[in-house]
Amino acid sequence: MAASKFVEQCNAQYYERFTQEFPVSVKFIDPVKGKGVFVHQAFQEDDVILTERPMAAMQHLENQKESLCCFNCFRFLGSFETQLRHYLQGRAIFTTLPGVTETESHLSDIFPCPQKCDAVFCSQACFEDAFADYHNLTCTKSLPWNHPLVEFKTLCHETNEIFLLGAKVYAKIINEFERNGHDMEKAMAPYKVFHSQLWWEVVQVPDDVPATEVITFQRSLKHLISQAFDLLKESMWQPSYDALFDFIFFSRLIGAFEMNNVSVEIPSPLNEYIKRIKSLPLAEREAHLKALEPLLLIARRMKEEKENEAENEDEEDEEEEAQDDHTDEASDGEVTETAQGENNTDEEEVEDPDCTLFPIMEGTGLYMMVGAMNHSCKPNTYVDYKSDCTLHLRAVRALEPEEELCISYIDQDDTITARHKDLREYGFQCRCSKCERELEGMLASSSLLDPMSLRQ
Repeated sequence: MAASKFVEQCNAQYYERFTQEFPVSVKFIDPVKGKGVFVHQAFQEDDVILTERPMAAMQHLENQKESLCCFNCFRFLGSFETQLRHYLQGRAIFTTLPGVTETESHLSDIFPCPQKCDAVFCSQACFEDAFADYHNLTCTKSLPWNHPLVEFKTLCHETNEIFLLGAKVYAKIINEFERNGHDMEKAMAPYKVFHSQLWWEVVQVPDDVPATEVITFQRSLKHLISQAFDLLKESMWQPSYDALFDFIFFSRLIGAFEMNNVSVEIPSPLNEYIKRIKSLPLAEREAHLKALEPLLLIARRMKEEKENEAENEDEEDEEEEAQDDHTDEASDGEVTETAQGENNTDEEEVEDPDCTLFPIMEGTGLYMMVGAMNHSCKPNTYVDYKSDCTLHLRAVRALEPEEELCISYIDQDDTITARHKDLREYGFQCRCSKCERELEGMLASSSLLDPMSLRQ
């Protein structure tokens, strides 16, 4: 994640303190690539290199309608039956599920916010942690509809949810400021180490926006974030917080989310339950699946409807991408591009679709170490989650000491054209070994391809 050498050197001491508990270090590489994360010791495939909690994270608003999760740690709440009722919009199919005891079905307690906002937690302890960290300032309690905090959240729900994460960070900084003896620079420091740009300059311009309208589009984003900032300031500002309530800092913070956040994806316990049922001895498995069939039919239909809706929304974009994809101009362009991928001839294990019927927890989070890692289309690490938002960074393959750790910011299985398009919003063009190999193969395979178009 590119940044100036001066900025990286200023952040070096902070990273040095932060990485003392991890077997890695953050080093400045060069003015183009910026910083990178390097491992100190050897690791084997699938080894956990490090675990870390997010500096800030949130569950996507749409996903909240499907998965009932703790507002703080994002653990699934209640029981299997609680999750089913939430996902099926109250249409309870079973009072109890076959093949599982009440104890096994229990996931966590359900602890609503005592101040009567919409947030729900997995325990009183988790609520207390959240309240001390940020929720004391972001809870809407029983505030009137025209209170600036309520108006701010309404704006976020109607326009862009990422501003909600910005509010959470602001609350965290204010609480840290109050705890650390009123040193605002120290409280803000952790969020300044990430590479960032102004939010309206980072957001990728949609394909249907003509070049003549790009400036207008960016101005509309600037106006939107200005509205959000003004409402947030009105709800939280005090004279001693002046350094924090700077519009440029807020805009770069949201920009940092766009450029550094990773997806938080916590497996659904319902999917794990179905996997367990499918692994039972034949007679027992068939008996339980017969009892579950009405539920599975509904779940299959709901998943199919969701997938069809997503496909319809993306159809026009895909058509535009196909028109713009220069590889389609070659007679064998698409075949060539695919063939230059991983060339993995081994048959991949096909997952039973019934084991992915129920929605996972989906969100976004800012993590200190992973946020400092560079991209590769052939990464040597991947992120993994278990039951909450604790991130586990694992090795894709064996790693040697002093090797740079990389993750993929995008879908690494896409074609090179699609990958490079997705990476535009990060402000760089990937030159990893996979991209160079595929590009050379494509250029060598057809004289009809335009080399310059593939390198854009």
